[in-house]
Amino acid sequence: MSSPVTTAALQKSEGLHPTKGSTFVLLEDPATPRTVTKQELTDHLVDTMGLTGKESKRLVESFFNTMRATLAAPPGRRPSWWSWPMVDTWGQQLLTGAARNSPKYTAAWVLNFASQWRQQFHVRHFTLVIDAQWQARLGDPTPSSRFGGFSGMKALIARLHSEGIRVMLWWKLWTDQLPDGKVVRYDPTQPGFTTLLSSQVDQMVGPGPSSLGADGLKLDWGFLVPPPSAEQLARPQLGLGAAVLLRYMRILSSAAWRADPTSLIDASAVAPQFGGTEDTLRLYDAHRASTWSYRAEIVSAVDPNSAIDGDGWALLSSQAIPHIVASSVFGIPSIYYVG
Repeated sequence: MSSPVTTAALQKSEGLHPTKGSTFVLLEDPATPRTVTKQELTDHLVDTMGLTGKESKRLVESFFNTMRATLAAPPGRRPSWWSWPMVDTWGQQLLTGAARNSPKYTAAWVLNFASQWRQQFHVRHFTLVIDAQWQARLGDPTPSSRFGGFSGMKALIARLHSEGIRVMLWWKLWTDQLPDGKVVRYDPTQPGFTTLLSSQVDQMVGPGPSSLGADGLKLDWGFLVPPPSAEQLARPQLGLGAAVLLRYMRILSSAAWRADPTSLIDASAVAPQFGGTEDTLRLYDAHRASTWSYRAEIVSAVDPNSAIDGDGWALLSSQAIPHIVASSVFGIPSIYYVG
């Protein structure tokens, strides 16, 4: 009799992901993911894990039923603007020395960037991502004085809206910068975290007078997950490792959709358990079109209904046209530069 194998162990050892149909994506070799049926997977486990046919079949069914239940539901009617090109300020910020807290990074800089991009590409409607760092402090939604504080940023977003541009704000997960400049890590298990984060989200998205009026959030630095040790978290029983990131994203996205059901949450958590916490999957940093396309193949295989943000940081000039064309095919092109 072989040793019991859990569904979690199966997923880890085989690099296994269920799809929307009755098949799985098998990542034995990350360079060549392949789709297999339930029967093919059953036979594979008999050969590789020493299971009997009956044990293998039971495990496959258990894994499929457990994991498929976590997949995001097929999308309803998405707002048309979700498919507009995403134009992110970050690349041009670095090229012009206007990154993060630079005094060059202002509301006027953003307006000039949007105007230049429109003139360069002749696209009237697009989604503008105001990237790092529009806030006075990381982890706080109060806009920097470089953007004119709350009233200045609200006016900037309203003006962009009047020009047919949707606006998303960059939001760095985990980081809380205190008034004295010290940086600490947010703890999603801390009592009061849900109330705090919901209040912060309310200040960024939605139509209310106390909101900046942004149309969505670009979530970044999700990989800064606290080490899975009890002393790092107030209530570790609520989740460790990726589970605490899932808790964080559920709280954040739920707050955003309460404020505005059409707000767009753009993030990079690909595991199917994160279905229902993000609207678009960003393929994250790379340099080559082939890397982003490979990642898009995996996302499409695991969840073919996901909207894919092609990303574009840091894009080599030689890769620009191939990547923008490819990302327009598999999802949403994301452009970080004027030219």
